[in-house]
Amino acid sequence: MEEKFPDYIETVLNEWKNASYFSYDNFLRNGRGSILVSVENNEITFRYLLQEYFDKNKYQKEINIIKDYEPEKEFILTFEENNGLRTIRLKAKGNDDVPVGIWFMKKFEEVVENQEKLKEEYLPDWFFEQYNSLIRKYWKK
Repeated sequence: MEEKFPDYIETVLNEWKNASYFSYDNFLRNGRGSILVSVENNEITFRYLLQEYFDKNKYQKEINIIKDYEPEKEFILTFEENNGLRTIRLKAKGNDDVPVGIWFMKKFEEVVENQEKLKEEYLPDWFFEQYNSLIRKYWKK
């Protein structure tokens, strides 16, 4: 039997890059969690729920998914249904769609436009290594 998801999930999947960026950025800033997808007045909104939320409310299925997923390659969506929460784990199809890659490219563009963004405390060391490597290779000849 095929799983039936709310119609708006297709819209969220069409926003893969935004959801990937949102998820990975929140993972780096705050830790493991899931994107809570809500629809109000035909507007889809994202909110990031930390693993602690699921721990506190004893959502064991979600806790297991959150502990097991690979934030660099996938993200988690949670949405409310009449009988509680529904959580799905989404994995990128190819290397061009992985959350870490989407996050890196967007963050790289932001930093190139505004060097002050390099001072953001949550940026991982590997970001600076990749950033400096690209700058040396393409801009400082």
